[in-house]
Amino acid sequence: MTTGISSRVLLAALAFCGTTAASADDATRVTRDADAIVYVGELSAAANSEVQAILDAEPGVQWLHITSGGGEVNLGIDLGELVRARGLNIKVVDYCASSCANYVFPAGRRKLLPADTAVVWHGSTLQAGVGDPDRMDLAEAEAQLGRAFTGEEKAQLAAQMRSYFEGITRRQDALYRALDIDQRITVFGQDIGCDCEWTISAADMARFGVTGVEAADGYGGHLAPKGKPIRLLRLDDHPAYAAALDARVGAAPTPAPSPLPGTTP
Repeated sequence: MTTGISSRVLLAALAFCGTTAASADDATRVTRDADAIVYVGELSAAANSEVQAILDAEPGVQWLHITSGGGEVNLGIDLGELVRARGLNIKVVDYCASSCANYVFPAGRRKLLPADTAVVWHGSTLQAGVGDPDRMDLAEAEAQLGRAFTGEEKAQLAAQMRSYFEGITRRQDALYRALDIDQRITVFGQDIGCDCEWTISAADMARFGVTGVEAADGYGGHLAPKGKPIRLLRLDDHPAYAAALDARVGAAPTPAPSPLPGTTP
């Protein structure tokens, strides 16, 4: 399989399994604003490098203000690891979805959610069948190629996808262990049979282990970022699931901070 074929197929596979943003924004912008880095757009290697450069040059930075529909999983984990290592606080501006929700938002020390924002989950490597080449629709990639993939190419693709997903699964597991977060937060919707993109309250985030969340009154009411419908899911609507979650590692659920109306850094 040539490199060109491989890259097309990999992108098609990632889009199929829901690990990347549904569509790319305009070029991602990273700027400095007082004690904050402002990150707007799809997660990218270049944007992450800009964040690293600002942090290296400006020790006074304390916040990451982010608006992002997500991006490739490794890029999300890279930025999440950087946020965690530098002890940055996170403020969501409008929306933080997909890999942004899975890896960047949970890594923040303080996490601000104004009322007009949404952290949006829609799955992760824990989903059943993710990375299974037999479940991928390769029609778009084959259309771009101009022919069907051969059996040998499909076998090479299967090996490539197994390696890719094994790698990001290990990285996700390591980050969530370091943050002491239950990874089921990334697949809660699938676990309860909701064919949806979703958010949850700050109190429910804390039950998964995502602490330090400061949500303004009305959080969860902004349920159509980028024009896409979002569900507000509640753990207490699923008592058996909630009981199993609250018993994680034998600990009681961590209470969430009280909502802070109009909170700003």
